[in-house]
Amino acid sequence: METVDVLLPQVAAGIRAGAMKAIETARRCGTKLVIWRDGKVMEVSPDEAEALVREKEAKKQ
Repeated sequence: METVDVLLPQVAAGIRAGAMKAIETARRCGTKLVIWRDGKVMEVSPDEAEALVREKEAKKQ
């Protein structure tokens, strides 16, 4: 179990980096992102997606 505790922050950082890369790609291409929120599939703008990522980070602190 100790290994999981050590790797969890690295996994979370990797997921965040991937999300930010997808957001930047969508921004460059002028497309929306498809996310799962509140039990539904939704399209959001890159700006809205980035705000969601930052909001989630702020809640962790």
